[in-house]
Amino acid sequence: MPPRCFSGVHEGPCAIADWGRCEYGWLRLAPVYLYLLVWIVLGLYMLSRNGPPHGLFRSDATTVHDHVAQGIAIASSQRKYRSLRQQRFQRAVRLLAMWAEHPQFTLMPLGLAFRITGSVFRLKYVLFAFSLTREAADALLAFSCGGLLLLLYSVKQCNTVRRRLVQPLAFDLFYIPMVATFLRLGTCPMGIEHVALPGSVICDCVDSFGYFWALGLISFVLHYCGALHHKMNVEPLATTVDFRFQPSYQFFIVMARTLCPIVSILASNADASRNETIGLLTGLLLVWSFLLEYSYRTQPCIGSGSSPNNIRVLAFSSAIYTTLASIGVLTTDASPSTLLWTLVPLPLVGVAAWKVNDRRARLFHIPNVSIVELLRDESPTIQLVGAVAALYVNPNRLVQSDHEKLLVELRRLAHGPMHTPLCRLYALRTLWFSHVEIFVARKPLLAIGEVRTAILQNYWLKDRANGDRPPRQHNLRPRSIKLSSQILNVVVERRVGRRRTSFSMLLANRVRSNCNGASHRTTGPSADHIALQSPATTTKCSVVNIRGAPWISYIQPTDDVVATANDFFRLALDIWAQSAAHQDRVAMRECALFLLQWYRTGHLNLQPVVYLQILSALCMVGTTKHIIDATHSLYNATLDKVTPVNLWLEHPGCIDHFAFALKVQSRSTVTKCASIMALIVESAKSTRAPPRRWTPAAIESVEVALSAWTHVYRISDCLERVYTYLFEIHPTKARLDAAPLKQVLRSCQTVSTLTSTSRREAVAPIVVPPQLIRSASFRRLSAVSPVPELPALCKRTSEFVRSPTVGRRRSSVTEQLASIGLTSPSINMSGGLSTYQPRRSSLQPPGATPAVVKLEVLAAVDQRRSQRGQFIEILDRAYDLHAATRLHCIRFGFAEAIQSAIELYYSSLECAIHDYVETALDPAVYEFFLPHLSAYVPPTPTLRRRSWWRQ
Repeated sequence: MPPRCFSGVHEGPCAIADWGRCEYGWLRLAPVYLYLLVWIVLGLYMLSRNGPPHGLFRSDATTVHDHVAQGIAIASSQRKYRSLRQQRFQRAVRLLAMWAEHPQFTLMPLGLAFRITGSVFRLKYVLFAFSLTREAADALLAFSCGGLLLLLYSVKQCNTVRRRLVQPLAFDLFYIPMVATFLRLGTCPMGIEHVALPGSVICDCVDSFGYFWALGLISFVLHYCGALHHKMNVEPLATTVDFRFQPSYQFFIVMARTLCPIVSILASNADASRNETIGLLTGLLLVWSFLLEYSYRTQPCIGSGSSPNNIRVLAFSSAIYTTLASIGVLTTDASPSTLLWTLVPLPLVGVAAWKVNDRRARLFHIPNVSIVELLRDESPTIQLVGAVAALYVNPNRLVQSDHEKLLVELRRLAHGPMHTPLCRLYALRTLWFSHVEIFVARKPLLAIGEVRTAILQNYWLKDRANGDRPPRQHNLRPRSIKLSSQILNVVVERRVGRRRTSFSMLLANRVRSNCNGASHRTTGPSADHIALQSPATTTKCSVVNIRGAPWISYIQPTDDVVATANDFFRLALDIWAQSAAHQDRVAMRECALFLLQWYRTGHLNLQPVVYLQILSALCMVGTTKHIIDATHSLYNATLDKVTPVNLWLEHPGCIDHFAFALKVQSRSTVTKCASIMALIVESAKSTRAPPRRWTPAAIESVEVALSAWTHVYRISDCLERVYTYLFEIHPTKARLDAAPLKQVLRSCQTVSTLTSTSRREAVAPIVVPPQLIRSASFRRLSAVSPVPELPALCKRTSEFVRSPTVGRRRSSVTEQLASIGLTSPSINMSGGLSTYQPRRSSLQPPGATPAVVKLEVLAAVDQRRSQRGQFIEILDRAYDLHAATRLHCIRFGFAEAIQSAIELYYSSLECAIHDYVETALDPAVYEFFLPHLSAYVPPTPTLRRRSWWRQ
């Protein structure tokens, strides 16, 4: 019988099995491989649009189930339902979509195995019990959902219906049947019924196969990209579904759902043999194993109970068991009945997987109850998640009778000292915004705190000129609002409120000025609005809109406004003290930011002591951006004497906290921190009060900075003086006698004076916020050096400078250290303190344990300062000889002096000589020294040649 490959050539319909006889056998596999390529390329492309791929496999369950993430997920999923039955129905639909994956993943390996072993009578109907058995019905369902999606995308009024109903059905419940239909259209697999286009055109004919391939491929690409976008950008917001999954996990699920029908069609069109089928099943086994391990370790469903995570683990466990059973039957060449008997323990495998995963899921379990019930729970973790959800929830999605109940529970949590500080802080934030309306109605404007001694200007500054400051990050969280000076200076008008549009992890309010820049701050009423929705007469709560973000507002008489604001401030300080006592770094950071941003609004008057304690603690517990901004603010406040040096000395704990800024990888920030610490040390030396010792963590920060910034003169000079002071007030590992100790310290002070003075002090650029230019002291900041001013170096004659021809002598510090058995040359100085390994610091209260200064670090400090002092001394000698008027003075010793200075400049010991020449050397001396540096040619090392008989 001749092959039937083209329509109209032979009698009878075409048969795809005859394509090989017509030399078109490659056409059966080429579309499948094209689908595989599209599956990989489009998946990676969609993934690259949502973030770097290196974070795809990060599966830290603690990070995934962060309390803020869980609270946001619960707040976003809150919606009003007409009845409890409707709410349960919506949740059941979502669970049904997850249950639909279980038979698809479980039965797919069995279908591959029965292709080789042959199926038992009516087993085909069992395998396809959860999918439509007719191709025409599948095509009708797929194109109906696709066409409805395209239609609803063009009608904006139907966005709610599309997001809540059509997209979950198309991209979740019916995703696998629809993708399988598009794949069958584009590949025309053998052994199944093929749908016919109008005119009785079928894909079995080669001349008409192109129409089916184009239609199937385009539909597959649109549906596949739409599912990836929905899973990674729409569902993580949890605004349309009751569950929120990790975005990277959603990517894996869509890829796995798409892979199953591709592998099935590949095995059918390639007519895979037994060994080839075993290879395909082995690949599937690796995929199921990865997804099972990832699901168990991550528990990717956030804030929606433990059932969704258990269902995922159950599906992958069953898929792994059926895949192993299929591989075993194919390997041993067993019968189909044997394969069926191996499936008997499958229910037990599912029950065991559910039980085992449920124990882990309970560690991150948040019950599926209302936010009010979460706040009433006895578990501190659930209370914290409920407080976060109350902060981020849209009150328009809550039943109005729950508004007052919510505020009552939040007030109970905020005033309860037995609750965790972070939970109390989130409750306080929500309560603060619930009283915005009465704060606005208060005349004159509300300002908490003593005005006479408070810091009136805004000294919470942003170091935006620092290139090391991390940029603003855009994330998927749909809310980013901070406290600003415009939040209380607003116009109140009644209008219909809009839905809240943005969220933030740090604070639940960010209201930005509409001015052209941050430097122009309006003092009168702004264009921002607080829209008030009319409250019911039976409740004390209403809903106000702050720039489009709805909040619950508590109706209270205006006479109680001051007492309420003072109570909030007292609670904030109480939470601050509690978080410090519990050493809760996250709570300390969040509380510090809340107080600073409240202070930045102009309606909170901070005292200098509180301001210093908050900012210094933020240097210890804050992120890199917070540390940079806090250091910049303290630097400007100290130079402007808002936080004078004697205030630092009265609170030594602030110095210990401030020292953590030395570990930031930012030259500008470390320079400012070291400069302030040098000022504090110089002031402490002049006081008669007994010095207070530093904590080990603070000393470690100084040692780390000494090792990391040996090439920067200002940082090295300041920290070397600080460490010398620490050597004076702290015990050492080897006790020195009183007389040698005084001699060592006197020598260190002499070297410090010599190396810290020069003919020129370079100017460090300081960016001053425009709103602070009115201050007289801030006007001179542009000419102030980060290093405190020291007496200028006087003109010295030849008797002051030792002969440059004399070799380098050992300083008295080195001699005293050598007397106790510690010599500085034993330390590797080529790369700084390379032998020093920093320890991980911890949050410690001031003066908890006595710290010990390391003599080897002090020896390295002395060696660097000694060599730098020699360079300054010899260079001054050479310049004095160059500027002398007598001829014999110019000729005597000038060449030796300049040669010694150049050799010290190119010395292998890193002691910040290069940076000193570039930033702190007098311009006249620099112009004199630069030609000699340019003309210097370093000697090239010569290799000693071995004799020919030794080669």
